[in-house]
Amino acid sequence: MGDATDAGKGWRVTFAGMGINLALGVLYTWSVIKKAIPADWGWDDADKALPYSIACIVFALVMVPAGRLQDRIGPRWVATAGGIFTGLGLILAAFSTSLGMYILGFGVLAGIGIGLGYASATPPAVKWFPAKKTGLIAGLVVAGFGLASVYISPLANYFTGNDLAGKPQGTLAAADKSAKAAAAEAGAARWVAAQAEASPDGAIDPSDAAAGVAELATARDAAKAALEGAKAQKAADTKALSAALAKAEEAAKAGEAGLALVQSAPAPIDRETAAALLGSKEAAKADTTGKLRTIKEENIHKTMLYFGIGFLIVVVLLSQLLVPPPAGYVPPGSPATAAAAAAAINIGPLQMLKTPLFWLLWLMFAFGAGAGLMIIGNITTIAKLGHIEAGFILVALLAVGNASGRIIAGVLSDKIGRTWTMFIIFVFQAALMMVLRTGLSEMTTFVAISMLLGFNYGACLSVFPSATKDNFGLKNFGVNYGLVFTSWGVGGFVFPLAAGKMFETAKAATGTGSYDNAYLVAAAALGLAALLTFLTRPLEKKHKEAHAAKPA
Repeated sequence: MGDATDAGKGWRVTFAGMGINLALGVLYTWSVIKKAIPADWGWDDADKALPYSIACIVFALVMVPAGRLQDRIGPRWVATAGGIFTGLGLILAAFSTSLGMYILGFGVLAGIGIGLGYASATPPAVKWFPAKKTGLIAGLVVAGFGLASVYISPLANYFTGNDLAGKPQGTLAAADKSAKAAAAEAGAARWVAAQAEASPDGAIDPSDAAAGVAELATARDAAKAALEGAKAQKAADTKALSAALAKAEEAAKAGEAGLALVQSAPAPIDRETAAALLGSKEAAKADTTGKLRTIKEENIHKTMLYFGIGFLIVVVLLSQLLVPPPAGYVPPGSPATAAAAAAAINIGPLQMLKTPLFWLLWLMFAFGAGAGLMIIGNITTIAKLGHIEAGFILVALLAVGNASGRIIAGVLSDKIGRTWTMFIIFVFQAALMMVLRTGLSEMTTFVAISMLLGFNYGACLSVFPSATKDNFGLKNFGVNYGLVFTSWGVGGFVFPLAAGKMFETAKAATGTGSYDNAYLVAAAALGLAALLTFLTRPLEKKHKEAHAAKPA
């Protein structure tokens, strides 16, 4: 039987696991890194999504062998390897601008490291405490991952030269301003050179130039009216009209700035003067753009290097505290028969895969996590659709909701049971999806709903490991939960991808895009998951009765 000293060890392991997850939340830095990548790297939007997407897939897949390893050789060594893989992956990416190296470093190596560390944090912690605290302890450990973005996103923004809202500051802001000004001046010089080239005598007549600018303004207004008319009539495709308006606006701005140069010149500008002006302005543009690119690259490299070194050290050090209890240990506060009860159900992974209960848990977790990740991955776009600018406040409060859901749902599931807690989560989340369909435009309400959505998503991350431990035992908990956790990867891939396609379909139809159909599909999936809890409950009872007397 354990004593108060053993309980102290358990809390030390719990908070070490939480600290490891706080560090492994480096996954959340990608949204900041992605925005900071210079256009000169040649990455399109799909390219920018690859390192993060691959990291998530690798993370989910590695949970299975990582769980098996921590069951066999202990969590300390597996989590240590996780810290090393994560750190080295980030450091490798810090010295490259290649998409392939970022996929290898952030996507593969860091993904492996996150999976190794995450799989090793919860099992040793829950083993120190009685079954009545499983939900609480699991919730505390995984809360670290959910809370990570509260501190890690501001750090990433700071290192990349931005403020909390992601806007350039300091040296980066000055370089960005200079580059934009130089680009505008180069555009004006190109317009002047074109006017000089078109002039019969090789010199620009200010009155002719003014007439040309007026024509550009008229063309811009016509393009704007055409786009607005198409939107009002709900045209099927407005992309071409949007592109035409952007081009017309750019031409009009260049013309207006060029006309100012012509009118302020002491003498008519001829072709030779225009060519010299264009050459000097293009050179200034190239210089300022190059300086901006260099600052951005240095900031990204610095960010990846700092995080790589820092989190390697933090995770490796905290991993040394992940010590499971000795064989035969009975947690303080456990009933006298706890030892026999703990040994009663210990099911191996292959045997678990043959049970209907596993597949029910897997499916419900995929629905719950997938719906939550769909919202988290698109929250800024959803906010923009409602004309809401909440910035870092939204990210931070969503993370707080995510982390608190893991803890509160864990405690609640200890009191009322895992399946009833799941039912509440699914019904609540489905209702919130329907609220989103109403189109929220008031910031306070939107932030509150976002927090609740994050709360329900986080709740899944504590209830499902607890249910895995309850139904399949502690002996193979690491690998068993790793198999259950693959549903997180599948749900996190399918739901956001489907939502993106539904958004693009709506955008093609209306010109603005909408997630309304995605909310409806997610609500239906969550409703099905809620119904499945009633099928799960009697299966759990039969499962425990069938396996209670069987050896592991």
